[in-house]
Amino acid sequence: ALPIYMPRKTCMGVVMRREPIFNLPPLIPVLIGLFALIEIAIGFLGTETASDLYLTYGFIPGDLADRFGSDVFRALEEAVRLTPDAEDVAGLAEIASYLRAHPSALPFSLISYAFLHAGWPHLIINSVWLMAFGSVVARRIGSIRFLCLFALSAIGGALFHFITHMNDVMPVIGASGAVSGIMAAAIRFVFQP
Repeated sequence: ALPIYMPRKTCMGVVMRREPIFNLPPLIPVLIGLFALIEIAIGFLGTETASDLYLTYGFIPGDLADRFGSDVFRALEEAVRLTPDAEDVAGLAEIASYLRAHPSALPFSLISYAFLHAGWPHLIINSVWLMAFGSVVARRIGSIRFLCLFALSAIGGALFHFITHMNDVMPVIGASGAVSGIMAAAIRFVFQP
């Protein structure tokens, strides 16, 4: 049998090397894969179990405020007694009652909320931004420091949301806060050689 000869592509006598379509540091696809696995697992859970998961591992500003003595839950339960016809207040009071009986996973939820998403479109948007900006930062600072930056950015995003929405009992989910911190870090490197 004759060996199969595969000619190299050349341009004006220079051998051309094919570049991969995606040239991502390994950590970025691993994080995106973890997001996707969690989303797949949530898809197999029932609606009630998924809601419990979001309330436990999502970041809830009102829960943090209540733990600092703000009585957010009691205020919502009192608001339902004063205005029993208000459906939006009733829904929030129901969440407050649930959280009183089943507290969220604070302080772990300051990071865990970044791994939960509100469906595939939300996950895909966060993943695209993470690929675009996270690749630059991960190559520049390395995997361990990138993970630290990701975690600190997630915590910063949660605390900023807490400052602006202290009495809110709806869970915050998604990697947007962490990705925003990664984007800010990437801006620092964009104009440097």
